[in-house]
Amino acid sequence: LLGAALWLNLGAGGSGTTLTTYAMGSYIQQTVYGAGAEEAAQHASSAVTELENLISWRVEDSDIATLNQEAGGEFQDIDPQTWDILNTALQVCQASGGAFDITIAPVMDAWGFGATESETTAVHRVPEQAEMDALLPLTRDLPVVEGDTASLTMAGQAVDLGAIAKGAAADYVVEALTEHGVESAIIALGGNI
Repeated sequence: LLGAALWLNLGAGGSGTTLTTYAMGSYIQQTVYGAGAEEAAQHASSAVTELENLISWRVEDSDIATLNQEAGGEFQDIDPQTWDILNTALQVCQASGGAFDITIAPVMDAWGFGATESETTAVHRVPEQAEMDALLPLTRDLPVVEGDTASLTMAGQAVDLGAIAKGAAADYVVEALTEHGVESAIIALGGNI
């Protein structure tokens, strides 16, 4: 019965179109079924790249990179998609009582977890307590979001949306595939299916 159901739901036993791309520091594999599968997969891949270009601190001119660079300064204009994800992240930060903290980037950098993909030899280390004592005040003071702008209140603060980026990307992939009439697909984003 399971085999028959899969055969009926996945295009009469067709193998689908598989597209593997690289974004957000991970391989993204889509297996898309039905008419127009290849075009839909390409569209979904583009949606992930566009999202990464908005919310990744690793992308030089992204909204988040600019927000981090201007920490302690003026409010920065942000794209509505960035606003949406940042606002969701802020709600989770507040609801978790700080257990989820998108301002943890300076601490991650101190441990060596913030190395960019172009850096081939990331140095992971245990920071001295004095260094951690200096960095911890930069966390838990969440970004301020007003209208279509955002600001970090203290110089040295930095936001990293990596903890929710792949979840957001999955939503964008599903939306892009659905817009192209896809009803069946399997999406793997860096190990998340």
